[in-house]
This record gives sequence, structure tokens and C-alpha cells, in this order.
Amino acid sequence: MKYTLAISPCPNDTFIFEHLIASNQYEVSFEDIETLNSLASAGQPDIVKISYAHYFSVAISTSYCVVEEHWDVEWVHC
Repeated sequence: MKYTLAISPCPNDTFIFEHLIASNQYEVSFEDIETLNSLASAGQPDIVKISYAHYFSVAISTSYCVVEEHWDVEWVHC
């Protein structure tokens, strides 16, 4: 089973998720932050990078858990 991973194509995200991307265990999609926020609201990807401004909306309305990595916030289904 492949997990879905949605991140932005910015160099910080591709660096942080390099090992997941290279592992071939994830179906990876690269989207702009607005699309990532919308995907998280719909609960679609297993792992998704969102903007901090969208944090409380997703925290209240979905089954995602926060994973903090330095200055980034990622969401995974719990």
C-alpha cells in the first residue's frame, strides 16, 4: 500500500521529505499552498503540508495529527 504525500515544490519541502520521496512507498504530489490547504480540509492525502494560517481550521475539522519539524507543520491522519 502506498501512502499519499502532498507537499509544495519549494526547496525546503523537497529537502525535508527527500527520503520519503525516494523510498517509493509514497504517491507524491506537488501543489501550491492554497491547493494543499484545500486538500487537507477535505482529508484527502495521508500526509500533507499546510500553511500555519490554516492550522486551526484543519485541527478542528479533520482527523489529522500535527507533526512539527523545525519551522514546518505537517499533518498526518491519526
